[in-house]
Amino acid sequence: MTITMPRGDIRDVRFTVYDTDGEISSLDFDEIYFTVKRRTGDTEYLFQYTLTNGEIEKVESGVYQFTIEAADTDDLDIARYVFDIELCLGNAVKQTTVGTLELTPEVTCAYNEGDA
Repeated sequence: MTITMPRGDIRDVRFTVYDTDGEISSLDFDEIYFTVKRRTGDTEYLFQYTLTNGEIEKVESGVYQFTIEAADTDDLDIARYVFDIELCLGNAVKQTTVGTLELTPEVTCAYNEGDA
């Protein structure tokens, strides 16, 4: 999975969870994490959203969404970052999807919006 967006923009991200038979999952997860880091081995994350904090929402059975906020990427370099979406049920990790967040250049940005 790849999310490509200009740095400092707002981006809605929707994803679907499938079970082992390839059907849309009907499970209600205890927690879902969306975590972004510079590199996979880094200890600290750049930003993270969770289901329990309300940043990730269940849209319908097996379908979830979250919004990457401008403030989360405003101060990051134009580069590729790693992320994962981790699904938890009980004390177990049910499924993890790894992807790339690619921040592309912008022309109008936080420091020049509204300048004339």
